[in-house]
Amino acid sequence: MHCDNGCSIYTERPTECRDFQCAWMLGDMADNMRPDVAGFMVEQLPEPSVVFVTPLNRNSLITHETVFNEYLAKGVSVVASNGFCLIATGASHATIKSAINSAAKEMGVIK
Repeated sequence: MHCDNGCSIYTERPTECRDFQCAWMLGDMADNMRPDVAGFMVEQLPEPSVVFVTPLNRNSLITHETVFNEYLAKGVSVVASNGFCLIATGASHATIKSAINSAAKEMGVIK
């Protein structure tokens, strides 16, 4: 990884990184939710009812659970790479599974 304190290879970063935009960069989150401040990144998946969260440190998701409640209030489920999951009322497991599979295919993780 090249992200101990920001991106150490930013000018030479791969295409996948150039194409990726987190919710904070898209203006969907407040300034205090900038990934290096909050300790996590939020990615909007192709399925608009699910966001994918990548924690950057062990406690970041617990301390910001209230932020994720804002997503839940909008009917958006939160799924994290470490297994943390908040599912919005009425969201189906099939929708969440489909969103994760779609994102994984888009990222080239699965075919």
